[in-house]
Amino acid sequence: MSQDKLNYDSPASIQAFLEQNGLAVSKRLGQNFLIDRSVRSRIVKALEVEEGMQVWEIGPGIGAMTILLLEEKVRLTAFEIDYGFVRVLKGLFSEYENFCIVKGDVLKTLCSQKNLPARIFGNLPYNSAFAIISDILEMEILPQHMVFTLQKEAAHRMVAGPGTKDYSSLSVLCTSVCDVRILFDIGSSAFWPRPRVTSSVVQLIPKQKSIHNCKGSSRSLELNLLSGPKLLHQTSFLQSIDNYNLYKHPLLLAEIRLILYHIGKMAEEVKLSVVDEEEVDTVIGSEIEFEGDIESSKSLMIKGKVSGNIDCSAELYITEQAEVRSTIHAATVVIRGKVYGDISADSLIAVLDWGHVEGRLVAPDIYLSPNCVFKGTTVIKS
Repeated sequence: MSQDKLNYDSPASIQAFLEQNGLAVSKRLGQNFLIDRSVRSRIVKALEVEEGMQVWEIGPGIGAMTILLLEEKVRLTAFEIDYGFVRVLKGLFSEYENFCIVKGDVLKTLCSQKNLPARIFGNLPYNSAFAIISDILEMEILPQHMVFTLQKEAAHRMVAGPGTKDYSSLSVLCTSVCDVRILFDIGSSAFWPRPRVTSSVVQLIPKQKSIHNCKGSSRSLELNLLSGPKLLHQTSFLQSIDNYNLYKHPLLLAEIRLILYHIGKMAEEVKLSVVDEEEVDTVIGSEIEFEGDIESSKSLMIKGKVSGNIDCSAELYITEQAEVRSTIHAATVVIRGKVYGDISADSLIAVLDWGHVEGRLVAPDIYLSPNCVFKGTTVIKS
């Protein structure tokens, strides 16, 4: 069956073509053909291609999307793992000088390509989608535009934010490196054979400032690596990013950032849980406005207004109602209220939800909740 007789919108035509060429659909490879022409056109439109542009297609199948891109006169390289499909693709598109095909597992063949693309797209199988996307996002130079079709569940993991059930190292990697958004969903009826799941089309556009272009600047990397809940560890950690060129390994950095996120969550849930008045040695009540300095060798809770300096050799808790307009030093400082002075701690400073801080923070560990207001600077001391 020739190209002009193959109807990509007809399951019957596709099945006849496969049988004629001794081929069959592989469930192991997650092969499902997109038979809805309008959806294929929407994906091409989302790619925003131009004539002569270098484009990579992952998993072309028997060429339903391939033909649309070739008609746009792009220079198309297709990566196909099924050698039977490679054979028929060569026959279907042999007349196109702007088409070439790379046979084999894309996870093994991607890194050997010299001419990097401006666009990458593909309908990715669930069992290898994350590995493929991770490998692409670890490329030294990223395509300007990427569009992938994958299971809806996987798409939501890519765009998930901190605190959601889908948040993972893939979420961290994708959102650190790219602006990611789900463009639209595709119902199962748009595919043949019909899958049991809904699919989503996801767009990734590299950020101008991401972990790819930190290039040895640990401070600029810190802003990306530790965005959201922050647990800033010893300076040696950030120095190691420079020393070992970790900025070249975005997936590793994503794993590190996810670990730090969960450490921060544990700190908030366990170490920094709300403390009852009965558990604290001294409480300055909400009705009190204290203007003198405060020194304490025992745990202290501030609920009122304090304008003098605070020196506490134990835990210091500043509640939602509190307002402190002076310097603070304590073993551990946990803040939910307002502090307008510098703060230092022997172990940890934690600014939790709705905390408001405008001074300098100095401590071995500093935790900033995503819902706090912080207008100062941080110093990590060993």
